[in-house]
Amino acid sequence: MSLMLSTQLLKSVLVLQKGVSNNPLTLIVKKNNVPDLTMMDLPRITRVLVHGQPYNIYDQIKDIIMEYITPEESIMLNVLSVIVDFTTCESIKMSHSVDKTGLRTLVVVTKADRSPEGLLEKVKVDDVNTSLGYICVRNRIGDESYEEARNEEHKLFESHSLLSKIDKCIVGFLALAQKLVHVQAMIISKTLSEITKKINEKLNNNLKELENLPANLSSLTDAMSIFMQIVALSRDSLRNILLI
Repeated sequence: MSLMLSTQLLKSVLVLQKGVSNNPLTLIVKKNNVPDLTMMDLPRITRVLVHGQPYNIYDQIKDIIMEYITPEESIMLNVLSVIVDFTTCESIKMSHSVDKTGLRTLVVVTKADRSPEGLLEKVKVDDVNTSLGYICVRNRIGDESYEEARNEEHKLFESHSLLSKIDKCIVGFLALAQKLVHVQAMIISKTLSEITKKINEKLNNNLKELENLPANLSSLTDAMSIFMQIVALSRDSLRNILLI
């Protein structure tokens, strides 16, 4: 599926749903030498209504987000601008509601070049209590190509008087990709046995239900046989009623 087609499908769904839908749109991106990751891009929290949106748009979006972040095998990637107060962000609050110890919470700080003052202290102090830590990145600007953006990002964290002091293992999109691959492998290793157990339990339950279903009528002879059994049972029931 092309990105353009996916965007058109997304717009058609959102128009019908007044800007929000709980129907996921799956986009598979294949490219050589890129990390193998499964990610879910969830909608942003909306508090101010746009014309035509339902009055409970906030609750709808919150329910969608909670559905995906509640499972223990989910890792929450909180994308926050460098200029905001991390401790008051709605996404952090929601993460803490299902992950009080921060074991499943990772924070990506965007636009590091916009407000570098104090960023080092923010990621060191860790007021939001995230065990998976922080990754600081520089966003692509204007018509920069992705390669140009990554080169500028590298220069920024290497030469900036403040940003160069941040540990190199937590800066840049390359570090983010490596972190996500590591975290995904970690969570798969941790939850695989439990997931396998749940799949087997579901399979066994379905097999039991299948065994209890009536036999498949694949021919006219089979259908007539079942029909005659039903007639016989009905006749016996009527006889018992009349005798009473």
